[in-house]
Order: sequence, then structure tokens, then C-alpha cells
Amino acid sequence: MSDQQSVANSDERRRLGSWYTPPALIEQMLDLLTSDGWPIGPTSDDMRVLDPSCGDGRLLLAVKQRVSRRCSLVGCDVNPQTRESNEAHDIEFVEANGLDIDWAAFHGEHGFDLVISNPPFLSQLSASTTRKGASKRGGGPYANSAMEFCLAGVEALRPGGRLAIVLPQSVLASRDTAELRSRVTSLATPVTSWWSSSPQFDADVTVAVLIFERRKASVVGSDAPWTSAITTALGIPPIPTL
Repeated sequence: MSDQQSVANSDERRRLGSWYTPPALIEQMLDLLTSDGWPIGPTSDDMRVLDPSCGDGRLLLAVKQRVSRRCSLVGCDVNPQTRESNEAHDIEFVEANGLDIDWAAFHGEHGFDLVISNPPFLSQLSASTTRKGASKRGGGPYANSAMEFCLAGVEALRPGGRLAIVLPQSVLASRDTAELRSRVTSLATPVTSWWSSSPQFDADVTVAVLIFERRKASVVGSDAPWTSAITTALGIPPIPTL
């Protein structure tokens, strides 16, 4: 989520899960996203790009600057004070919780080409950030909301479209995010990933960046941990099946 001047102190940032995306992390996301030559497709078509937790819109602007295609940008955020900064950069702004929108049917289109997001990291162990119950999308009561945004992002894509998302490393193997991981992998295939052993924000949390590509048809998903996002980067081979 982008830096918001209206978020004046760390307590309020924690309540909203609002931690700005550092420029170096944005570049890392875009490098991963385009490392295999993606995006492909007719350059005459606008590239439809969504950030369902856009803050001031810096992720969307970075995509526009990196990709050599015309872009149609849509940003969503609960904070009305981010509207001005988004609309000033020709971003279609939706004031809402990004989890409450049916993005797959947005404007009657057939899905976005790209969803890019650094979603709110809302721990369900804190009274100030809990949703007070199980995830509406199938996660357990302690599922961090960032994983809900991961599923929402995949659902918003067209076949062949991609999701680039920052996630707290804790959700990669959490029991309460298992069903969400299964639903994500039923709709999309992992492309590549990156992780860091040190915090990337003011928040004391370590993160990973994951890239997914929407399948043409859904398959049976897997709730297996996504810890390969870290072990692969470390050169640790997978445990063989006995």
C-alpha cells in the first residue's frame, strides 16, 4: 500500500495495515513480473491494470512507466483522501474496500491483464485490526487479510493475466490461509517469487513477492505451503516424495 499523508502515526498505520511501498521494492516487483518477457499481446490494446489497495497510486504509475503499452488504470482504496492523487494521474479511483468489489465483472469487462498490489497486512491476532470472524473468502479466523487480497486479485484476472503481490511471509505456510492458498492455485499457476530476510517497511514484518498467472481453466488446487518462494531462492531442493 502506498504512503498516505493522512496516516499520521504508526498506530493508525497499523490499524489500516497501511505501509508504503518503497521504490526498491516496486522495482523488484516489476523486474520479476517482466523477467520472462511478459506482457505479451497486441500493443494496440490498452493494458487493463488494477490495484485493489492503491493508496496514492504509485504501483499503478510504476507499471505505466515500465510497460510499453497504453494502460487503463483502476485503483481502489478505503481512504477518500487518496482520490485526488490518483485522479491527478488519470487513475480511475474507486472508494471502497477492495475485497467488497466484484472485479471480475467490473465495467462488464473480461478481467484485468494485470493486478498489482501491496495489500493491507491486517493481523487477526490484534484487536485493532481483526475482522472478528472467519474470512468471507474461505480462510480461517486467523487468516491475514493480505491472503484475501491475493485470491481477489487472481479472481479479477483474465486468462493469461498476471498478479504481482507483496505478502507477509507468515501467510505462506499458515494453517488458516490453507484454503485460500488452495483456491488461488486452482485458478492460477505460480510464475516466480522473491523474498527478503529483512523488513522492507517501517512495520516489523518480512515479506515475499509472488507472481501468478491466471489459468485458462480451473484445476484442483493445493493447500500446500508456499514456502518454496523462499527455499527456491536459497537453492534448497524440494523434499523428495517417498
